[in-house]
Amino acid sequence: MRRTFGQFAVLALLCLVLLCLGSPLLWAEDGATLSMVLERLRDPHHLAQHHSFVFVGEISRMETIHHHRCRAGVEEKLEYRISELLWNDPDSYARSGGNVGKGFIDCTQKRLPPPFEAGSKVIVYCEAEPARGDRCLPPVHFADDRLQKVRAWIDELKQKEGDPVLLQIHDHLRDSLELAPSRPILFLGQVSWAEPINRGPRICTICELPTVRVAVNRLLWGYDAKEREIAFSCRGCADFSLGMKVIAYCGSPWPNYTGPERMCSLATSAYTDENVHRAERWAAQARQNQQAVILSKIRKSLDGHHWDDGFQPKVYRGHVESFGKAENGVPVARFVDTSGKESTPPVITLYFHFPYPPPGPLALEVGKPMITFCYQKDDVCYIGEEALGIIEDSDEAFQAIRDAVDTVH
Repeated sequence: MRRTFGQFAVLALLCLVLLCLGSPLLWAEDGATLSMVLERLRDPHHLAQHHSFVFVGEISRMETIHHHRCRAGVEEKLEYRISELLWNDPDSYARSGGNVGKGFIDCTQKRLPPPFEAGSKVIVYCEAEPARGDRCLPPVHFADDRLQKVRAWIDELKQKEGDPVLLQIHDHLRDSLELAPSRPILFLGQVSWAEPINRGPRICTICELPTVRVAVNRLLWGYDAKEREIAFSCRGCADFSLGMKVIAYCGSPWPNYTGPERMCSLATSAYTDENVHRAERWAAQARQNQQAVILSKIRKSLDGHHWDDGFQPKVYRGHVESFGKAENGVPVARFVDTSGKESTPPVITLYFHFPYPPPGPLALEVGKPMITFCYQKDDVCYIGEEALGIIEDSDEAFQAIRDAVDTVH
């Protein structure tokens, strides 16, 4: 059938109208996704908890599958090839040149509109979920101005938190306790040994992470770090060289409570004056926040305690007169309670019954003022966690813990 010039003109006009209508729609969808990216990049705690990474890449494969369980149910199976990592969490497996696979089901999700197709250059925000794989926001069509925006947001994040490792360290410190079972420590150190790395191609299903040993030069956070060297195993460790200065945090549990060594994963070679000052500031904030964290743990303990077993919560203020071990090897201390008005202060036996063997000597000093929270039965007060039994002395802390205990009576 032959078309007239007028028909072709109408078709051309219609295509132009659809193109003009489609572009603003695409811009709006990209703008909405960029807003979600900005929201997450301005929430450091969220980034740390979800091990986020942002990259520029291209769609290497895409597939749409319909699901009958909901009217608009669509599963978009996407695979990206990463060309440039803009931000990468230390626990993410994303690497430049590598692939990121993503599949999601959402009953309200529509197909990705053109020009998204295999080969499309995109900007993508993802979160590495260890148990569920990577979870990604919809891709954003690449444009120089959009990349500049995302770079500016990440630069703003770096000015506040430093690099991704430092952000993780800061997040760990928020709820850290110096007397936690794992003996968390933040320190400035120097690489004393680095595992030789084969720079050539490696073929393996699961490659072991590089290992280094870091000598502790200056402790910023933690108690009684007698370890002269600590082993670290991390992807970033591959770039560490002998003698390199690092900022490191170790908060992981001891793999073998009876053994002398633990393995840690958070260390950065971004050893600058600015980052050292950051670490010092975060450690100071953690000490100020420690009382609130301890009080929160005490309240949770009180809420979950069974009161029909004869144990009563107690808070004492005073000092240790002596300490040693019970017949079964459990640490015990004779504690002089000076919180009352008795002319002869009572002496309480503190029984440190931990669910784990202590990794080192208790943080007890004879005669040093302290507060202890425990559950008493008869003349013995049982402590289930070191951080709740050896608390820095202060009027504010003692009153806050006593108020929490009084609420359950």
